Amino acid sequence: MTTRCSLGRCPSWWRTSGWPAPTRSAATSADVLQAAPGCAPHCHSRNFHLQDGKAICCLCGLEGEIHNEGGKYSFTFPAEQLEHAHDTLSGKFIHGNDIKENTGKKIANMQTEKYKARQAAYRAFITATVPEKG
Repeated sequence: MTTRCSLGRCPSWWRTSGWPAPTRSAATSADVLQAAPGCAPHCHSRNFHLQDGKAICCLCGLEGEIHNEGGKYSFTFPAEQLEHAHDTLSGKFIHGNDIKENTGKKIANMQTEKYKARQAAYRAFITATVPEKG
């Protein structure tokens, strides 16, 4: 399948890659690129984590729903999710705070006796795959 970029600005490999080319939206500014149906609108990714009836884009973090209408998939999301997208400034701060919080939890967990005992058991069980020099 060969697709043509309607904007005339896509690299030549895109035109022959089989991916849908971005198009201009008639409803918005001419400079805004719209994702193909079934793609995330910010990052144009088709990679979603499906969990408990919702779809989470693995690249930009938007949470929404995947719909199948007439054999074609579309991704819809609530407007308030835009501030959580990792490619917006507010989303970058939210994502950074999530990483900070989870890293803090991991470090706190590593200080517990249960974690230390589990780590000692793993180290005692695992053996080297490379012979020792000698």
